[in-house]
Amino acid sequence: MMRISALVFSVAAAMYWACDTAEHPPDQAQESPPDQPLLLGRIDFPTSGAPAAQEEFELGVLALHSFWYEEARDHFRKARELDPGFAMAYWGEAMTHDAPLQGTRGVQDSKAGQAILDQLDELQAQGKLQWTAREQGFVDALRPLYRERGSPKGRRAFAAAMEQLAARYPDDDEAIIFAALARMSAARVQRGFTWDDSSFVEPLAAILEEMYQRRPEHPGVVHYLIHVYDSRTFAHRGLDLARFYARLAPASSHALHMPSHIFRWLGMWAEMAASNEDSYAATVQWQERTGRPLYKRDFHSLDWLLDAYLKLGRLQDAQGVLDELDAVAREAQRRGEKLDLIPYNAIMFRSRYQRFALAVGHTDVRLPVTEEVDVASMRPGQGARFIGYRAAVAGQDSLFRLSVGRVRAYSHMPVLGRFKNYLQAVAHYLDAVHARAHGDAAAALESARRAMEGERREKVPPDILGSELYAELLVEQGHAQEARPLFAQLLEMRPQDPLYVLGLARAEAALGSEGEAVRFYRELLDIWRNADADLPALKEAQAYVQQHGAQ
Repeated sequence: MMRISALVFSVAAAMYWACDTAEHPPDQAQESPPDQPLLLGRIDFPTSGAPAAQEEFELGVLALHSFWYEEARDHFRKARELDPGFAMAYWGEAMTHDAPLQGTRGVQDSKAGQAILDQLDELQAQGKLQWTAREQGFVDALRPLYRERGSPKGRRAFAAAMEQLAARYPDDDEAIIFAALARMSAARVQRGFTWDDSSFVEPLAAILEEMYQRRPEHPGVVHYLIHVYDSRTFAHRGLDLARFYARLAPASSHALHMPSHIFRWLGMWAEMAASNEDSYAATVQWQERTGRPLYKRDFHSLDWLLDAYLKLGRLQDAQGVLDELDAVAREAQRRGEKLDLIPYNAIMFRSRYQRFALAVGHTDVRLPVTEEVDVASMRPGQGARFIGYRAAVAGQDSLFRLSVGRVRAYSHMPVLGRFKNYLQAVAHYLDAVHARAHGDAAAALESARRAMEGERREKVPPDILGSELYAELLVEQGHAQEARPLFAQLLEMRPQDPLYVLGLARAEAALGSEGEAVRFYRELLDIWRNADADLPALKEAQAYVQQHGAQ
């Protein structure tokens, strides 16, 4: 079993420190001393700052373009120390307090961002600030984003201001690139928005693709193009970019992770696993190098690594991810450090591991809720649905009822109105899991059907677990004819997903279509060519192909 803690020390350190991208791609990187400049790509962002401060500023912008906010903040602060009147260093630091593509509407520390702008204004009032009209334009464009606290209104205003700035300075590549990012952020908050929408993707991609032809080593251009192409419709356009980004900015954990956003749509699970192994190793190295507390690691890469291992049928390695998170939590507690989102991640990871293990036949896997949780006071996004799932499977009925009730309560919150259908679908899904665990086949099927209908009311549902469970239950209950087109639709949405391939194989076998069943079982065996040997569904596929494959 691959243990993540061991993996961290086995990945070459030069994946994150290197001298030249062309000479040392990630798989051939050479270790460099700690004082070697971070490899994050190249930009040209002239400002009025002093030369030494400008160098730190550009490092900050490079990190900012890879969403490496804390690293960027360090460099912007150093730039301010070197040149106290450097306005753009304040702008850069303020920018690090807004994550425009995180979550469903972006994530912002409004108070921190506004505080930086207030400091800048105080210096201006004292006559201690140096900036050009262009630089003032960057700062002024940012103001509504923090004044409106990152709301959809604020994101739209920021995007409009950045587009005006880019039009005023058509030769300013940074204005154009940041304007594109602002447009992406503003679009995501619109109801029904999807990255499959060509009316949005094509015009924005044209701007960034043209910039890429001129600035192929600009990390923001490559990074934002990957996000633009992050959909089933456009993923094929982003494959070369995704691979290049990891070579371009290998110091950044996020840059090493980003290829996964393309790999997942193409069913490239082994590549997705490798990408996030590298990403997690990078964030561990950064956390240790900078002496930050353990919770500052980017556990997003572990989230995706878990998913990749599960898709590959490598449940022992997936267990290693759970073990790593537990070990980090124990060490953080030993040090007296804040845990932050580590407990939430542990709850979520166990739920997803449990679901996949059951789906592939490990019916003995039970992960009851043993964590100290106060479900009644859980806010949205803190894991009530994951607690509900595990409680349903483990027979913790009181905890299940409390959890599913909490999810239903979320669906009635006005602030979550745009997610009402989805949240209700989640509640129906949990009801189906609970009914199935208690042997009530009819109730399980009906609740799963209602979950699927709720998901279908969303243009782009956050997940399709209800649809997946409904199709699975149809096969179990002798309705393979109905299940077959559902699994085919799911597989079209998520190519190479082993659970959907398995579902189609079982449906075809139940219908007596041995040739088609063999085809899908063989496809599954190819996906699981390095899977755990004791995987029940793997043995099922091997046995069916052996019995019917020669016919």
